[in-house]
Amino acid sequence: TGTYGNLGYNNFRGPGSVTLDTSLTRSFKIRERATLQLRGEAFNLPNKANFANPGSSLFSTSSFGVITSTGTYDPRIIQLAMKLLF
Repeated sequence: TGTYGNLGYNNFRGPGSVTLDTSLTRSFKIRERATLQLRGEAFNLPNKANFANPGSSLFSTSSFGVITSTGTYDPRIIQLAMKLLF
């Protein structure tokens, strides 16, 4: 009890994580010296639950290999911006 035995390296693996951050920008020429810029950004676009790694303490039989929480990822965030350059 409390030893790894004959397991190889990296045998305890957690679930994968998926995040996708993207941004779109468009510039419009209003006059000769003025430009309007529109920008949209999205963080964690799929809004998938990314779980934390399972418990790896060999001395705790009740939580070993059990995922008890989600990771520290933010929820989906979308922001829009408009900028006037002159």
